[in-house]
Amino acid sequence: MASMDAVNSKFNWARHHFELLYAEVAEYLKVNPCEFVPKPNVSTDENGRSWVMGTFEAKIPIPERVPLIVGDCLGNLRSTLDYLVWELVLANRKHPTPLNAFPIALTSDAYTKELERGRLSGVDPKAIALITDLQPYHLGASADQSILAVLNKFSNINKHRRILLTGLKTVMPMPDLHYVGAQAFATVNPPAIQGNAEFGPFEVFGDEVKVKAQVVAYIAFDEAPAQGFDVYSMIERIADYISTTMFPMFDSFF
Repeated sequence: MASMDAVNSKFNWARHHFELLYAEVAEYLKVNPCEFVPKPNVSTDENGRSWVMGTFEAKIPIPERVPLIVGDCLGNLRSTLDYLVWELVLANRKHPTPLNAFPIALTSDAYTKELERGRLSGVDPKAIALITDLQPYHLGASADQSILAVLNKFSNINKHRRILLTGLKTVMPMPDLHYVGAQAFATVNPPAIQGNAEFGPFEVFGDEVKVKAQVVAYIAFDEAPAQGFDVYSMIERIADYISTTMFPMFDSFF
């Protein structure tokens, strides 16, 4: 008998990895992994004081397990959608096959090919219509920036090719923050940046720079299509989209 139980179990397993990620990132940021790196050009004001700009860079590498957990989160979220298709076939009193899967396509032609491969064979036509409406290709040139496209691409990279690339980013404090101890996390995706934000000017005393700054540090994806975006916020956004937008659309089929 079809139900959402298996789907929800897989989703909850993804959430479990998400909680592990939260703890790992918090632990890493507690050790203050950043150090100020001044720019080479020093300016002097009318009073003879020297000032310098600079960035905060990682002095302690991101633990290897962090991108591994990121991959586990995304992989389980992606599998949740395949589980959904399997249960939809059963709910339609059909027999699922190894070809069944949740298609995610950037073009209408690619989506048609996925259907021809039997991805949604046995699924109720009304449910197929809903899955069609969710396809990234409806966004045209921005298709690869959609939540499902990001999920699909990163899941495939992690599953078939390599560990996802991540890096430490630092930005100015933003209004939408929540805290883990003294550490700040962006609750929404911060502006995507290619490098760390520039801070200063700070006064220079001999060979020392007097640094006074409030810095927000986060671990970001270091590859397109989500380069520069906080991994925690991005995964949270994907999970919320699946659980609060997608799942309710299919409740009537069970």
